[in-house]
Amino acid sequence: MALILYMFLTVHSQKSEIMEYTEETNGKRTMLTISITTNEDGMIIVHKQSENEYYKITNMNTITTEFSYENKVTGLSYDALRNGYVIQVTGKDKTRKIIKSFKIDDCAWEQSIELSLAQLVLSGNKDKRFWLVSLDGERCMKMYAVNKGMEELQINGKKVNAIKIEVTPDGFFSIFWKAFFWYDQNGLYLKSRCSKDFGAPECITEIYNY
Repeated sequence: MALILYMFLTVHSQKSEIMEYTEETNGKRTMLTISITTNEDGMIIVHKQSENEYYKITNMNTITTEFSYENKVTGLSYDALRNGYVIQVTGKDKTRKIIKSFKIDDCAWEQSIELSLAQLVLSGNKDKRFWLVSLDGERCMKMYAVNKGMEELQINGKKVNAIKIEVTPDGFFSIFWKAFFWYDQNGLYLKSRCSKDFGAPECITEIYNY
């Protein structure tokens, strides 16, 4: 099921490809499926689904135009839509409606972080900044990603040389949340470790078949 992500940045296809990962949250391990479809016009649709969560992210290359999120446990569901330099969020949870508007700048909204960071790996650039809506729909923060170089991983009992990307909120809030993503040299997303906060619990994700 392994998939080289950079193919979706350069090749136009209407065929969906699927990757499978294990996802460990609060000590519980479940399966995560990521499917990516690239249309002939270059629009990339990303679907992510685990036991309790569902995401649909619509992108032009890696730049997000729409995002939908559902959580079966909390009852939270919302849609986020970019209109110029504003991201509008509308939805609900078990007790209330959610209506938010977030102003952004020239940095892109890149909700599909797996694609965004794969592009950073393949570009040869050292770092990038982008906007991200928190999974609770309450915040939109500018993020900072930096290439930390090569690191050896153990993936399914194999030693793998991977490129490590560190992601934090840009600026002062970087002390409160941090995540690491690992890719192979072809831009294949291998593993991530995200700390608690920013609308989500601590989570470790690792490719299932590699």
